[in-house]
Amino acid sequence: MADQGQLAGYSERLYNEDLAPVEERNWSTYSLFCTWMADVHSIGGYTFAAGLFFLGLTGWQVFLALIVGITVVYFLMNLTSVAGQRHGIPYPVLARISFGVFGANIAALIRAAVAIAWYGIQTWLASVAVLVLALKIFPGLKPLTGSSFLGLSYLGWICFLALWVVQLFVLSHGMESVRRLVDWAGPAIYVAMFALAVWVFIEAGGKIDFSLGSKNLSIGGAILTFFTAIALVVNYFSTLLLNFTDFSRFASSERMVRQGNFWGLPVNFIFFSVIVVVVTAGSIAIYGNAITDPVKLVGKIPSFARRGLDGAKGSSGVNYL
Repeated sequence: MADQGQLAGYSERLYNEDLAPVEERNWSTYSLFCTWMADVHSIGGYTFAAGLFFLGLTGWQVFLALIVGITVVYFLMNLTSVAGQRHGIPYPVLARISFGVFGANIAALIRAAVAIAWYGIQTWLASVAVLVLALKIFPGLKPLTGSSFLGLSYLGWICFLALWVVQLFVLSHGMESVRRLVDWAGPAIYVAMFALAVWVFIEAGGKIDFSLGSKNLSIGGAILTFFTAIALVVNYFSTLLLNFTDFSRFASSERMVRQGNFWGLPVNFIFFSVIVVVVTAGSIAIYGNAITDPVKLVGKIPSFARRGLDGAKGSSGVNYL
């Protein structure tokens, strides 16, 4: 007797709930915008944007390269999103057009391997931020950072595994759960970054030099570095250029996708870059050297209680983490 899959006219090897065209399109322009905020406003995104200002270009040249690069990404992302939005299919199904029905499995597995490494790194970076926050709130946890195993302290492993469990819980509840998370997480990160920029600006007394890592490059060297910066921006988003259909398929119209991409890519990325350069340049004014890791910078911010106790000593007397 034929099984249910054969009676329904599909192969269980090629069809399941995750691969089937979506029926509910609940993602709005705001959801896509927040998705880009959550992607760009990461520790990796911050360090990447800050690093571009030390390629040797002047500040305005870097900003121009950012604008050109993210505009290219915007148009390419609109193109790659079309098939997913129109047909409601994810990347593994779309890949069958190029690689064949079963060959697409190879492309999907390669993407999965890259994703494991990429999100593992992102989880570790986020766990460092959680560790800093935990030590700020519970200083008694400091002894757990004394010993290490495979490069991480015991407290580091606790934070890493805790974040791993939280992410597993969210993903196990499907993409709708992811949408609900990023709808508030994206703006929340912006609030934190803006607050950090304000603190840095005040601590620096408003005296910030935005030249950063500019050098006396030759015309040829400046042009080459300029296009290198553009290429780096496009390369940074290359992963999502490949599989943005996994997200665009949940939008109800192409217009909605384009609007979400516009606010989430050119507008959001440029504004985020402004915050990054203010914070990075401000860190030079405060500490004498550029701090491109936001976690390290946050770790140097004293609590209000400690600031009150050490206020008479001046900023140099504060015992930063």
